[in-house]
Amino acid sequence: MVTSIHRSLLAIALLGIVGLSSCAPASGSPAAAPVAQPGTQAAPTQLAAPTFTAFPTVNTVFATAQASSPQAAPPLRIIRNQVFQETVEFEGKPWHMDIVELIFGPGAETPVHVHLGPSSGYMMNGRITVNVVGENRSSTYSAGSAISHPWDRPHIFRNTGDESVRMLSFELSPVQQ
Repeated sequence: MVTSIHRSLLAIALLGIVGLSSCAPASGSPAAAPVAQPGTQAAPTQLAAPTFTAFPTVNTVFATAQASSPQAAPPLRIIRNQVFQETVEFEGKPWHMDIVELIFGPGAETPVHVHLGPSSGYMMNGRITVNVVGENRSSTYSAGSAISHPWDRPHIFRNTGDESVRMLSFELSPVQQ
């Protein structure tokens, strides 16, 4: 079932999908220094501040940075880079709205987990398999695919390939008070 929250998260993805692959992680996140492509000088780009009717208090400018080379993850490891975080008010309560770049090394998988709020994703490259614990089904997503998964049921993300896989995760979670 696609909710207005899912639509809002996917709208963020569509607005920033090209620019986010070159955005700097949020302050305080570990990251490699931005590097321009060999023989070129990349200029920082600033995206327009989006406005969403589902989140009337949100007016955000995405981080700017020079383009950097995609990072690879070592086998069996997952790198999590915080790209964006905003606290928004939804239905009278504060929520964290995050965009996270996940890089799965060959053979890497998440532990069994659930999310506290809606989550969806976008595959930048490679293929990822999502298994729902206790169900005899899995879904495989490849580059260019939007990922819909049962965020409120235990599940596992797995890279069964021989190369690193990059995806963006769009997450909404209640602020713990």
